[in-house]
Amino acid sequence: MNLTDYQQAFLHAVIDQTTPKWCIQNEDKGSLQQRLKIYRDSIFGTHLKALHKLFASCERLVGEPFFLQLCEQYLDLTPFHTPHLDDVGSDFSAFLATHPSAEQVPYLADMARLEWAWHEVLRNETQQRLITSNYPLVALWKCCQPDYQGDFVLPENSSPEKIMLFQKDQSVHLRQINIR
Repeated sequence: MNLTDYQQAFLHAVIDQTTPKWCIQNEDKGSLQQRLKIYRDSIFGTHLKALHKLFASCERLVGEPFFLQLCEQYLDLTPFHTPHLDDVGSDFSAFLATHPSAEQVPYLADMARLEWAWHEVLRNETQQRLITSNYPLVALWKCCQPDYQGDFVLPENSSPEKIMLFQKDQSVHLRQINIR
């Protein structure tokens, strides 16, 4: 085996929780599965922190305990499909849209789509993104910002929104587009 083969086997052992045939067993240092669990837990913790940072407004909408539970379930069910930490959470909104517990907060998946679009525009993956929502997403988003002061109030009689996200002067901006 060459180095690349060893690295691929190690990666699969960590991600797929398999035991590579070439591994040296050293019970003095703990079982192989215990040692690989250290790497799994490190990756899981790093991905959990990334979700926490990327989807801060979602967390503010539902509270930390519920958000943490959703993130843990998402990470348990979502295989690592890329080595890039920036891609963690790319399908989080789709997960939320179908998660039974998230039905209590029907606009949560849309908020996650908005926050992911923000992330994509910030990383210059796209010049702009258009988000459509059946909920007052701009008002919700404003209520979820750290500097917001006031009560969280879901506007009544709201209509669908289109929101344009774009980058200007190295920061992301959002603009509500009226639907007529």
